[in-house]
Amino acid sequence: MIRWHQFPYVRIAIFYVAGIFIGLKTNVNSHLILYILPIAFGMLLFIFRKLSAYKYRLTHGFFIGAFLILLGILMVPDRINSEELDSMTQNQDYFLLITENPAETNKTYKIIGRLYPLSPSENKGLKPIKTITYFAKDSLASNISYGDLLKIHASFSAIAPPKNPHEFNYKKYLENHGIFFQAYIHHDSWRLIDRKQANPLKYYALKLRSFLLKAIQSKKITKAEFAVAAAILLGQDEILDDETRQDYAGAGAMHVLCVSGLHVGIIYLAFNALLGFLKRNRIQELIKMLCLIFIIWCYAMITGFSPSVLRASIMLSFIIIGNSLNKKGNIYNSIAASAFLLLLINPMNILEVGFQLSYAAVIGIISIYPILKKHLTHPNQIIDKILSILIVSLAAQIGTFPIAIFYFHQFPVYFLFTNLLVIALATFIINIGFLYLLFHQLNYLSDGLYFVFCKLIYGMNTYVNFIESLPFSTLQSLMLSLTEVVLLYLLIVGIIQSFLKKSKSWMLLGTLTMLLLISSFSISQFRHFNQQKLIVYQVAGSSAIEFQFGKNNLVLVDSDLRQQPQKMSYHLNPNWIYSNIKNPEIMEINEMELKMNPLSLIKHKNLIFFGPTKILIVDDTNSKILSGFQSDFDYLIISNNARIDLQFLSERFKPDLIILDSSNSKSYAEEKYRTAIKYNIPCYSVNLSGAIEINLNSKTQRKTT
Repeated sequence: MIRWHQFPYVRIAIFYVAGIFIGLKTNVNSHLILYILPIAFGMLLFIFRKLSAYKYRLTHGFFIGAFLILLGILMVPDRINSEELDSMTQNQDYFLLITENPAETNKTYKIIGRLYPLSPSENKGLKPIKTITYFAKDSLASNISYGDLLKIHASFSAIAPPKNPHEFNYKKYLENHGIFFQAYIHHDSWRLIDRKQANPLKYYALKLRSFLLKAIQSKKITKAEFAVAAAILLGQDEILDDETRQDYAGAGAMHVLCVSGLHVGIIYLAFNALLGFLKRNRIQELIKMLCLIFIIWCYAMITGFSPSVLRASIMLSFIIIGNSLNKKGNIYNSIAASAFLLLLINPMNILEVGFQLSYAAVIGIISIYPILKKHLTHPNQIIDKILSILIVSLAAQIGTFPIAIFYFHQFPVYFLFTNLLVIALATFIINIGFLYLLFHQLNYLSDGLYFVFCKLIYGMNTYVNFIESLPFSTLQSLMLSLTEVVLLYLLIVGIIQSFLKKSKSWMLLGTLTMLLLISSFSISQFRHFNQQKLIVYQVAGSSAIEFQFGKNNLVLVDSDLRQQPQKMSYHLNPNWIYSNIKNPEIMEINEMELKMNPLSLIKHKNLIFFGPTKILIVDDTNSKILSGFQSDFDYLIISNNARIDLQFLSERFKPDLIILDSSNSKSYAEEKYRTAIKYNIPCYSVNLSGAIEINLNSKTQRKTT
C-alpha cells in the first residue's frame, strides 16, 4: 500500500493538475470560480480550526483537494469570445509588442507578440492578446527583435483547423500556447515605435545568447555542426535541418539536441566539481550553494526558460539547498513541487510534449534505475559505469516510450547503443563548448578548444547517422490511442510494484491491464481489417484520392503532387498511420489501366470500380465526351476546374454525391457549390469544407472540419 502522507507535494500536484484538465475540457465560468474560491478558502481555514484532530484527516484532505481543483480550473486561460473575434477581423491599427525572437521563413519573418489596442474606444475594450504575425521580408523587417514595440495596420484571422483526417492540428497547438489569431503584415503596414519594452531580463539573456552564437559561428564550422552546437549548448534548435532531426530522432538521441535536465545536470556536475574546494566551513558551503544555484539559473535564462530546463533548474535548486542544509528530501516530492510551480506559472505547460516527456523520463529513471542497478553491478569500475549509462537510458525510455509513440509514432530500436556513446560525447561537447565561449578571445587557446569541439560534434553526428542508417533502426508508423497510453503506464506501474512489493493486488492490476491492452489492440486490428473507404484529401492545388481496403490502399495523385513527397507525406501520412497502412501504393491519376486484386479495384482511364462502388473522375480530358455516355455512378469527382454543367451531370449519372476536389480553384468551387444548392444537387467541396472520408461499408460520410 502506498503511504500517501509521505508525498504531500505529489498529492497537491495531482489535485491541481486534475483541476487544469477539468478547466480545459469544460466551459466552467472562471468568474464563478473566482467567487467560489475565497468561500472555499474560508471553509478550509474554518475546518482546520474546528476539526484539527487526526481523525478528521480525510475531511482535511477532501477540502484541500477541492480547493486545489478549483484553483486549477481558475488558472486555465479564458477562451476567445465572439466579440473579440469580430473586433480582430476588422482592418485597423494596433500596437504589437514582440515577445519572442523572430523566426525567418522562406518569404516572411514569423513573429509572436502581444497585441494592444490604440485606445479602448477604438477597439471596444480589446484586452492584450497573444498573436502570430508574418512580416513581409525586407531590410527593415530583418532588424525586428525581441522587445520591440511596433504600430501595425492589419486585419487578423482565426487559425484554420486541419483540413485532412488526423493531420497535425496547428490550430490546437497554437491555442495551447494562447495564440488564436494570425495576420500578414505588408511592407508599408508597420513602423517601429520603441525598443526594449519587454522583460529586461529575457531581453539581455537573448542578446547574450545571440552574442554567444556569433562566437561559435565566427570560425570555420559546417552548417550541420553549427546547428548541433547551437542546439546542444544554447537551446537554439530552430536552425536544425530535417535530415539532422530525423537522424537523431531515429537513433533515439533527440533528447541531446533539446536542452533539458541532461544538460542542466552536466552543467551542475561540472561546476560542482570546480567549486569542490568550498567545503572547509559553513560559510564556504553557503557560498558554493548560492554559486551553483546562480549558475544553473543563468544557464536556464540563456536557453530561454524552456519547461524542461525550468523543471530541472527548480528540482536541482531544491536538491542543492537540501544537501547544503544536510536534509535529504523525497525525490518524488521535489519533482511534484517543481511541476506544481511550473503549472502555477503557466497551466498550459501540461499540454507541452516536452514537459510531459521530461517528467516521464525523470520519473522513469528514479523509479526503475534503483531496481535494475541493484541487480546489475560489476566489480570493474569502467564496466559498472557503462552499465549505469545503459540502465539510465533504459529507464528513461521505459518512462517515455508510450508518450513518444502517441505523438511521434516511432520507436528507436538501437537507443541503448546510441546513448552509450552520445551521452559521453554530449558531456565533453558541453564542457569544452563553454570553455571555448569563456576563452574565445584568446586566440591560441580558443583555436585548440574550437578544434576539439568541432571534431567531437562531427564524431557524434557521424555516429548518430550510422546508427540511424542500420537496418530496422526505427519502428515506424506505430499507433497508440490515449486510452492505450494510460493502460501502458498502469501496466508499467503494476509490474514495478509487483516486483517491489510482491503483492497479489499489484499483480492483479498488471494482469487486468494487460488483458485490456490486448483487447484494445485486437479491436483496432479488427477495425482496420474491415475498413473500406473512399477519401478525397484537401491538398491545395492538387488532387489526392485514396481507396482503402483493409490494410491495403491505392492513392491517385496528380503529377505535381507526385513530385512533392514531403507535401504528400504531411497531408496524407498521418491518416495512413491511423489506418495501419504500412506500404501505401501511389500512382498518378492519368495512368491508363490498373487492376489491384487485394483492393478489388479496377481502373480504366478515369473510370474506377472499387468493389460494387462506381466512381468517375471528371476533368478536362473527358468532360467534352460525357454527353455521349450514360450510366449510374455512386460518386463523381470533379477536378482541375473541369468545364461541366453540374445539373447535366446530376441528371445523366444520378450520383449519390458530387465531390469537388482540391485541384479546383476556390472561386470555381464556390460557384459550383452555389449551383448545387440552387438545384438541390448533393455536392461536397473539399476546398470549402476539408477532406471527405466515406465509409463504403455503411455509406456514411465524415468531413474533417
